[in-house]
Amino acid sequence: MMKRLLPTESPVVAGQIMKNSIHAILIVWIVVIAMLDVVTSAKNLPGEVRFYTMELNSMGPAVPANSLILTKPYPNYLVNEIITFEFPGSKETVTHRIVNLYEQNNQTYYITQGDNNEAVDRRLIPIENIFGKATAVIPLLGWLVKFVDTELGLILLVAVPATLVVRREIMVIKREIKKGMRKG
Repeated sequence: MMKRLLPTESPVVAGQIMKNSIHAILIVWIVVIAMLDVVTSAKNLPGEVRFYTMELNSMGPAVPANSLILTKPYPNYLVNEIITFEFPGSKETVTHRIVNLYEQNNQTYYITQGDNNEAVDRRLIPIENIFGKATAVIPLLGWLVKFVDTELGLILLVAVPATLVVRREIMVIKREIKKGMRKG
């Protein structure tokens, strides 16, 4: 006696379900990568939130190299908080911990140091040079953001999956056209 297969047990149906699942995963992947790139590139997100990537290990293990850092500006900052800033006269973005405060002419300056650095940073940081306090750290995601910004990353993470999705859609359209020709 032959066993009657359920529709989902059919090798043809199972294969189609697998193809549809892969197709859906590719579409979600493309959307997620595109959103990640847009969000991390934006300068004016709601709440003045900004994203930065930690390239070096000066703050490990609290902020490992290649982490994505979410920052938010505050009216003032406290000792032991991790902030992202620019040194005065520089365009270099740095994420370090506040280790002390210095008051001069009614203005507060922040003394910073990387957790893995032996000495404090040489320059005082005025509040206008601070982009914000680190409110979240996502390890390794900074690597992905940096990789997407490269030509190879764009090709591997966006162009190839997009090409596979478009190819599949073209095949579905061709199949539907052939079905229509047979009926008509």
